[in-house]
Amino acid sequence: MFERIKRLVFPEKWIMKDMFHCGHCNQVTKGQWCLSCIDKLPKGTYWDANGNPCKPTARKPPAIARKIDCIVNFNDTVKVKLTEHGVSILKAQHDELDQLIRDRSGVPLRDFQFNLDEDGYTSFSVWSLMNHFGDYMVPGVAEPFEGDMIFVGAEPIAPSKR
Repeated sequence: MFERIKRLVFPEKWIMKDMFHCGHCNQVTKGQWCLSCIDKLPKGTYWDANGNPCKPTARKPPAIARKIDCIVNFNDTVKVKLTEHGVSILKAQHDELDQLIRDRSGVPLRDFQFNLDEDGYTSFSVWSLMNHFGDYMVPGVAEPFEGDMIFVGAEPIAPSKR
C-alpha cells in the first residue's frame, strides 16, 4: 500500500536515489555524505539506490580519505613514513653532528636510531621536519618521506571560514 501511495505522490523522476539531504546545511549532494559539512557528524537523510530513506547514523563512514583544511602550528606534531632516502638523510645528519662534537672534544652521541609507531610512521614537530628535509624537497630528487602526512591535533576549519 505504501509503495503505491509513494509512486502516486512521488513520481519516479522525483525520487532521490543515492543522494544525501544534509540536516546541517540543507544541501542535497550525490552519495552518502554531505560534501560541505565533513567536519560535523552526519545529520540528515540518505536516499539509497532504490529511493528508500535511511538514517545516516546507521551507516559506517566511507573508507576514502577526505581532504580538509586545518589550522596547524609549527610546534604541532606531524607523522610521516620515511623512505630509505629519508632514513639515510637523518643518519648522515646524525653522523655529521657527532663528528663535530668529537672534533671539539665533546661527549659523542649515542648510535643513530629513530622511533616508528605501529603503523610505520615517525613523528616530528612541523618545524623539525622542515629543518631536516627542507633542502631535499626538490622536484626530480628522491623523496625523503611518502606524500601523506598526519597532522596530530590539527583543528579543522569550518567551510564558512575558508
